[in-house]
Amino acid sequence: MGGAVIKLGQKVRDVVTGFEGVADCRMEWMNGCVRISVQPKMRRDKEDGAQFVQDAKVFDEQQLEVLEEKPIKLPKHKLQESPPRRRPGGGRPTPAVRRDPR
Repeated sequence: MGGAVIKLGQKVRDVVTGFEGVADCRMEWMNGCVRISVQPKMRRDKEDGAQFVQDAKVFDEQQLEVLEEKPIKLPKHKLQESPPRRRPGGGRPTPAVRRDPR
């Protein structure tokens, strides 16, 4: 609980529960609270061996310890470009502004 700034992509562990994974989201609240979402590795089902992904969990930043300083990087082919920005309002034409009749 060193209070270090967690970088996205670093492998971290919650010191209270032992939950481990990669920091994948940072949330900063107006009151100064900083929460980090931690995504664990894929797991295998003990019965049939099928792989599944556990849900990410969210922890206070001060509660996490860094296990690997160097953040993981996504391969370039996995990164998505932001979709083009659309104009609000759907497919309707922009309404004409009418003058106030007063």
